[in-house]
Amino acid sequence: NILAILGLLILLVMVLLNTPFVQRRTAVIVSSSLENRLGTRVDIGGMHWRIPDNIVLDSLRIEDREGETLLSAERVAAKVEWMPLIRDKVIYVRNIRLFGPSVNVYADSVGAEPNYQFVIDSFRRERTDSTSATIPSLRINSLIVRDAALNYNILNEPATPGVFNAKHIGISHLNTHLSLRALDADSLSLMVRQLSVKEQSGFALDDLNFRVVANREGATVVDVNLGLPESRLRIDTLRADYSSGLLLQGRVLPSTIVPSELAAFVPGLAGVESPIFVSTTFKGNAQQFEVPHLSLSLGKRDVDMLLTGEANLRPDAGRHVKGYLHRLSVTENGWSAVGVLAESLADAFAQQSSTADVAEDPSLRETIAVWAKRVGMKCICGHDYGNPSPVFGVTQAVNEEFPNGVDVAGMCWRGVCV
Repeated sequence: NILAILGLLILLVMVLLNTPFVQRRTAVIVSSSLENRLGTRVDIGGMHWRIPDNIVLDSLRIEDREGETLLSAERVAAKVEWMPLIRDKVIYVRNIRLFGPSVNVYADSVGAEPNYQFVIDSFRRERTDSTSATIPSLRINSLIVRDAALNYNILNEPATPGVFNAKHIGISHLNTHLSLRALDADSLSLMVRQLSVKEQSGFALDDLNFRVVANREGATVVDVNLGLPESRLRIDTLRADYSSGLLLQGRVLPSTIVPSELAAFVPGLAGVESPIFVSTTFKGNAQQFEVPHLSLSLGKRDVDMLLTGEANLRPDAGRHVKGYLHRLSVTENGWSAVGVLAESLADAFAQQSSTADVAEDPSLRETIAVWAKRVGMKCICGHDYGNPSPVFGVTQAVNEEFPNGVDVAGMCWRGVCV
């Protein structure tokens, strides 16, 4: 009889929690609690409980302190396992599903307080003893996001239509499926099964999947497959060891890159449609680098080359850069393709790395000179010396950096460092 009564009570609670009246009242109570905590408006259209571990939120909307929408979602659904938390202090989420989430982040200027700062402040808890509290481990078996959007803007910075701008990011149609195998204080295990996204600059990522494992000593990324509409990058292994300095090593499997698909980041590549085929292995750090294999080809093997090389910038090892060309063939079409690519890269460099920046930033000029001397360069060369265009500040910059004068031929110049 007792078990029957207990079963009836549980059944009654389940029925009540799924009635429209109770769902609306629960949504009001939760949204009011969040409003009191955040100090801003929170709307929840509906809240559904499915005892013991399912919860669904409909029509979620959170405003920032200016009354603008900070976060919204058509539906948020989660299934949480409670026993691992009670028994092992592990937050185990069986699945999370986000439908139509949208995040709107902005700040008035660089360094200004962002519009989400109040959320962080609201949930920040003072700790009198940092060792007394233990952060539970987190596991998410499946996280699915459908048709998400993210907008990030620094309001006083100019926009650059058609060109990626880190101060004005507009992400849409973000779809992903991932599994967070482990997230602890000193380790991470993550599998991205699928990720696709579009950015307002025109860049489109059709598919990305990989696995990453990281701890205090290093990180390893394996089975990377990155797909654009016409490009495909495949990385077998990418390893970063930071236990004693930073050591990178990796292997890029035969991949195809169409330069024009990167025009959002390098506008000069917009007209370069010939695919580049590449595969390589590499290993090294900031002072010593090895490339045991680098295979490059353009178009229909109009340019085909195989290279190996190494660089050592350590003073005690005799600074040197060595390269070995094992194979090279270039057709007539290949020379044209190389010319187009070189011209596009030169235009891109001129547009994005204007020498006017060097002229206006003395610390940058000093850094370049110090770096050149440190690696043993005897001179620095450049062009546009004497160019009357106000876009170029080369003449002033060179004269200030080399007060003893430089060698000039036309608009080309050479300054002696040592």
